[in-house]
Amino acid sequence: MCRNYRTLLVAVVMFVSTACAQLTQPALPPGTRLLEDLSYVPEGHPRQKLDLYLPPKPETPLPVVVWIHGGGWSSGSKDNPPAVRLTSQGYAVASINYRLTDSATFPAQIHDAKAAIRWLRAHADHYGLDPARIGVWGASAGGQLALLLGVGADVPELEGTLGEHRDQSSRVACVVDYFGTVEFRKPKEFPLNNNRIRYLGGTSEERPELAALATPLSHITPDDAPVLIVHGDADNTVTLSHSLALREGLESVGVEVKLITLPGAGHGGPAFHTPRINAQVDEFLFRHLKAPARP
Repeated sequence: MCRNYRTLLVAVVMFVSTACAQLTQPALPPGTRLLEDLSYVPEGHPRQKLDLYLPPKPETPLPVVVWIHGGGWSSGSKDNPPAVRLTSQGYAVASINYRLTDSATFPAQIHDAKAAIRWLRAHADHYGLDPARIGVWGASAGGQLALLLGVGADVPELEGTLGEHRDQSSRVACVVDYFGTVEFRKPKEFPLNNNRIRYLGGTSEERPELAALATPLSHITPDDAPVLIVHGDADNTVTLSHSLALREGLESVGVEVKLITLPGAGHGGPAFHTPRINAQVDEFLFRHLKAPARP
C-alpha cells in the first residue's frame, strides 16, 4: 500500500514538474524556422553561438530582435527565448549564448554580445535581415549586457576584437531591459552580490576601472538607443533603485526611456509576460524597428 502510494506520488510530482516546465517554455510559433548553433566567432568558444528564428512567411528584409539570457553571468542558455513569440509578428529573433564567468570575466561577455551583433549585420543578406533595424532584449544579466549595447556603441573597450567582421557596427536601434544591473561603482548604494563580484573578477574597490566599464550609467550620451525598462518593486536581487537611476540618467540627456514598475513582482516570473506587458513591449519594438520612417 505504502509502496503504491509512493509510486503514485512520484508520478504526480513528475507530471506536475513536466507541466510547469512546459508552461515556462514559450511555444514555437507555427511555421517558425529555427537555425541552431550558428557560430558568430569562427572556431571560437563553444558558447559563442546563436540560434536564429525566422518567421513562417518572411517579408524581407526582416527587423531583428536579439535576446540575451540572464543567469548572473554564470549560468543560463539561449534555449527557449521568450522573444520567440515575435516571429509571428514578422521579426527575426536571434538568441545568443556568451561566455560565462567560469571561463572568462568581464568584459568577455559584452565582447561576445557585440561580436554577435556584428555577425548578424555581416550575414544580413544571407538570412534576409535588415541590418539597420536590430534591437536587443535582455533579462537580469542579459539586461545589463543589452544596456551596454544600447549605451556603449562608441566605447572601444567594450567593443573587443572578436570575429571576422570588425568593419561592422555593433550599434542597436533600441533596448528592452528587464531588471538589469546598471551600477557597479557604488557598492554602498548598489551592493555587489557574489555574481557581480565574479563578473568583475573582484570587488569594485579592487577593479575600479572594470567596475566603471561595466556600469551602463557611466556611458550614457544623447545619441544612445531608446530604452524600455520593466522592473518589479519587490526585486531583492536587482533592486528597483537600479532602474530608477537608469531612467534619471537617460532622461537627463534627452534619451527616450520608459520605466514600467510591476507592483509586488520580484526578480522575474509570470508578471513579466502578461498580455498587458507583452503589448507594451510589442508597441515599443514596433515603433523602433517596424514603423515606417517619418518624412
